[in-house]
Amino acid sequence: GDRACPCMLALGYIQSTLLKYSRKHIKIPQCTLSTLNEGKSKVLLLAGPSGVSKARVAVNIASRMNGEVIVCDSAKVFKGLDIGTNKLPVDLRHGVPHHLVDVAGPQDTFEVMKFCTMAKDITKDILSRGKLPVLCGGTGFWMRAFLYGLSAVPNDRDQQTALERELMALGSWGAAVQRGMEVDPAFTQTVSRLNYRRLARGLLVHKLSGRKFSDFKVDTAPETDLEYDYRCIFLSPDRHDLFMQVNRRCELMVSNGLFEEISDLLLDGFRPDSQAGVVMGYRQALMYLLQLNPSQAAMPPRQAFFSFMDDFQTQTRKYNRRQHTWFRHEPIFRWFNMPVASNTSQQDTIASHVAALVHMSYPSYAAAFPLATQETLKNLNHAVHDKLHTHIPAYTILKGDAIDRQIAVVERCRQRLRE
Repeated sequence: GDRACPCMLALGYIQSTLLKYSRKHIKIPQCTLSTLNEGKSKVLLLAGPSGVSKARVAVNIASRMNGEVIVCDSAKVFKGLDIGTNKLPVDLRHGVPHHLVDVAGPQDTFEVMKFCTMAKDITKDILSRGKLPVLCGGTGFWMRAFLYGLSAVPNDRDQQTALERELMALGSWGAAVQRGMEVDPAFTQTVSRLNYRRLARGLLVHKLSGRKFSDFKVDTAPETDLEYDYRCIFLSPDRHDLFMQVNRRCELMVSNGLFEEISDLLLDGFRPDSQAGVVMGYRQALMYLLQLNPSQAAMPPRQAFFSFMDDFQTQTRKYNRRQHTWFRHEPIFRWFNMPVASNTSQQDTIASHVAALVHMSYPSYAAAFPLATQETLKNLNHAVHDKLHTHIPAYTILKGDAIDRQIAVVERCRQRLRE
């Protein structure tokens, strides 16, 4: 029917758009193509921006290919952070095993090194049982570390905590950013708003090593030199449609009980300054719920709520942009052009195309789906720049009485926390 037609854009992207770049963009000698990655076990890395429905697509692929999902998400590792991280409910996993979800308490720290160690061990176990590992998520740094390992970045948790407190004591996020810009502008520009922990990390690395955090780069390698036959796919939807989806998802999180979930966490001892406390959405909701932003706290109730929602949606879209930028610089990820997979029919079509790519031998895969050039990927961004620049979010769920009901929910949560 008409609804399935947009999904064929994904197949067309493989068969026509990318093929025009020919084999000159496949950075491997043609004389050895037939033997590359021969005998290696396949591992699928399915990445994409927040809101693209990659978790549902991953389940679909794993169901087709006897696979198990390894979640690569620095927020979904935390127990109790369910609504704001959009964790896939167990009943929608359709019996597919999921790993590295809910493996840390909300007060714990969970660093990339721990993720890599656990993810590598789980990958080996899945392969030993004759199944396909499907690493799925949007945390680009963790995926890069999984593929190539980690560089020796210095660390000292006590000193980082002290630096984080110093930054918060400056009195405003702008002042903290200025401090970071003086030390490492390139790194500071990648830090999401109000993420004092991440900003302190950059200052700590400079303090301990005398070098900028942005100077510590992981050495990449051609996909044929890696341990497994990695099939690395980045799901790339129309950006304007995706941002509309992101805005709607933010509304859904609030209407589905985000503030009640956060209140329960706080009553169980959750600290806003923990690692989980700076997760996108939770940080903005905590600032609003606990009235930590003086200017927002002084606003009338409806204005304060709209201020929170605007910040929540804006910061989520900015994070979304950073995900695109990160993966645009990942050399072995192939960009899979697609519509926003908002229904099961679209998810099924996309999963079938990706599964077909995984089924292929490496030579067929490399020939059918060449790596796009940096120029091509930049053009994808430029094509929608003007559209995004003028984008104004519209509320589709939180309208009229629904707004007043949410404000009442927030007040009830504040009362619970005061008792």
